[in-house]
Amino acid sequence: MAVKAQSHSAILSRLAAFALIFTCAVVAAAPQARGSGPTLAITEFTNDGSAPASTVSTLGNALYAAIDQSGKYTAVGGGPLHIQNPLREGDSLVNALEAARRVHAEEIITTDLISVTGGTITYRLSAYRVDPVAFIRSQIFTQSSLAGPALTAGFVTNLSTLHAPRTAAGTIYSVDGGVKADMGAAAGFSLGDQFNVVRSSQKVAEAKITSIDLNTATLDIYNASAGYKPQIGDQLVGIGTQPAVPPAPRSNPNTFSIIGILFATGAALLAVHHPSAGAPPAPSPTPTSSSSAFTVSFNSKSGSTPSESFIFFFSQTVNTTGIVFTNNTYVSYEKMNGGSVITPAGTPVTNLGGAPPSFSSGNTQLTINSSTLNPGDVLIFSFTSAITSVGGASLSANTLTVAAAFAHHPIPHARVINPVPIPAQGGVLVPAPHGVGPKPQPLPPDSKPKNPH
Repeated sequence: MAVKAQSHSAILSRLAAFALIFTCAVVAAAPQARGSGPTLAITEFTNDGSAPASTVSTLGNALYAAIDQSGKYTAVGGGPLHIQNPLREGDSLVNALEAARRVHAEEIITTDLISVTGGTITYRLSAYRVDPVAFIRSQIFTQSSLAGPALTAGFVTNLSTLHAPRTAAGTIYSVDGGVKADMGAAAGFSLGDQFNVVRSSQKVAEAKITSIDLNTATLDIYNASAGYKPQIGDQLVGIGTQPAVPPAPRSNPNTFSIIGILFATGAALLAVHHPSAGAPPAPSPTPTSSSSAFTVSFNSKSGSTPSESFIFFFSQTVNTTGIVFTNNTYVSYEKMNGGSVITPAGTPVTNLGGAPPSFSSGNTQLTINSSTLNPGDVLIFSFTSAITSVGGASLSANTLTVAAAFAHHPIPHARVINPVPIPAQGGVLVPAPHGVGPKPQPLPPDSKPKNPH
């Protein structure tokens, strides 16, 4: 018995010493953070606008400074991360994610300077969660000043826009053995989430998630219009909003936790004293409640250039009293093509031509029409907080970018970027990061390019 007690005592001492040394070593090696909140890294701006190197450097430094000044994130990496030959070698997103992991970033923002024209700077910011990889949001922004404080303040606003609550959205992709939709736990959905069912831009029913796995949800349909039967392709728009970054479907194996180490050590010590007992269960993470903010999101479009219609959904019923579209008080747009500004920001949407903008009968959907588009046009719609809901909530100001002359096709799962998979985003189209995709192959000598339209 004395030998057995001495053996247990030695094991306890060694485990305790290991836990202490390991904890101290990792704490000493951990990078020091200057701000608060999730760690965030950025890449150097790719210079598609052929701007002077000093302009590119100024933009990168201002964006990096904005991370800490936002008070919501912690800048890591010591400055914009240099990605080797992002336009010519390998996959730029994969390279950016690897660079982010090296500096222990939880999120990475890839950057692209599109143009500097007439005093207006146009650029794209695309945000991703690093581990497990998930697309957050990508958007084109503009600023009109390179002055340090103004430029940084503009980037602080951009960061808030990229991380604004999102409207949950998905698509019914199967009606065999139950109504199935592409809204799994990996995209942040959970049991009991409720949705409006939309077909041909009209609400036809409501739905609730009754069972869920990593990539798929099974729905219960209720409050259906007369004669409605679920069909593949029916769209689902969330009642309420979700956080910009979907909760991770699993614990991050690369994230170090002192509490986790101490808990694991305590479990080992307990197992030594009680060899037949298993380790106590790990504490469950506290669920994050979703925001009830009043938001707007792009849903779909129809038609072809020059005449297209763009449909936007609001998360609450809009108070349409007094709303006009002949000025930029409520909504406006900017048009670009090939990196050049065609129509300046702040232009009333009635300048797009076509039928006047109109709300649906339930005042949750806005259709904006155009009869003046050209192939390759990019429209940047800006919605302001002057729009209110019938409950008195002000809209979360937002800008939404839509490309003309391309059909919108809801997809059940996000495109996989080899070798890093990007989880589905609840049916929301995931834009291909800059520089991603197969390189064009030369055509045979006697062949001609095919017209894609």
